[in-house]
Amino acid sequence: MAEQLQAAVELINNKVKFKGTAKSNIQVFIDYNQPIGDGEGYTSLELLLLSLASCSATSVLTLLRRIGL
Repeated sequence: MAEQLQAAVELINNKVKFKGTAKSNIQVFIDYNQPIGDGEGYTSLELLLLSLASCSATSVLTLLRRIGL
């Protein structure tokens, strides 16, 4: 049976700084640049782009390895 994925975010200041955690309990800080935030973490867009890049790379690597390259 597949493992259930879990993720949570918690607002940790009076601006827009969040603490995100997932199954490994490793914390990721999400913030925005000043004046909206304090710039003390990744922006949501940066995390989205990292996620898309790693997802695409995983798919390509898996396919290349299946065909023996």
